[in-house]
Amino acid sequence: MKFQRSVIALEGRLRQCRNVITLGVRTNFSDYRPEESDLIRKADTIYYPTTFYADLFDSIGKNTFPSYHTYKCVQDKIKQTALFNLAAFRTREPGSSNGKTQKQTITDHFQFPFIAKIGRDRPWAGAYF
Repeated sequence: MKFQRSVIALEGRLRQCRNVITLGVRTNFSDYRPEESDLIRKADTIYYPTTFYADLFDSIGKNTFPSYHTYKCVQDKIKQTALFNLAAFRTREPGSSNGKTQKQTITDHFQFPFIAKIGRDRPWAGAYF
């Protein structure tokens, strides 16, 4: 009999995958039930933790996906822009695209690879680098 480890995820992106146990995000680690805590401790990698948990897991040497280092620039547009400049990614001033037609023709205006972000206030709006 072959032992198979389960994939453990905190955030719900993988909840439709049959081999993934999605535990959800709790405010404090002590809020997880003992069996959930054991699953987290025994997992080789924890998928989609929050920034808070990614920092904790990194402190004890546990792998995360995405890696801990990707969380350092999350939700910080100034850091992201500085990182893009440091990595010599060609950037341009953010623009916006409103409406379904403009969304469908976005590749007419930008070359791959590019980063597109969905606007928070309008579902079809986006800012592009």
